[in-house]
Amino acid sequence: MYGDIAPGARDALLALMADGYAVVARSQRTDQKAVAAWLEQHGVPAVADTGEPRAYWTDTTRVLCTPRALTSPIEVTPYGYSHQDWSTTTAHIRETINRPNRR
Repeated sequence: MYGDIAPGARDALLALMADGYAVVARSQRTDQKAVAAWLEQHGVPAVADTGEPRAYWTDTTRVLCTPRALTSPIEVTPYGYSHQDWSTTTAHIRETINRPNRR
């Protein structure tokens, strides 16, 4: 949340959402509204988690910013899929999770 968004991140997130992928940004920050605002400032539609009971996120129009671990088929973390660059990461996501192209 400091400085500019990583090169390629905005375009990758927007393309994944446009193709029907729901995206969650999990952060242990106490202010999820600040995380959502930072994404919005960098051109990524986002919303802060309200604490509403949920096991997963299905909205493909905006990123959910939450501290909770929700059910998902892929997690890009040092403990899940290890991110190298956005091109490789999005290719891995598309290969692992089939979604109809909604473009």
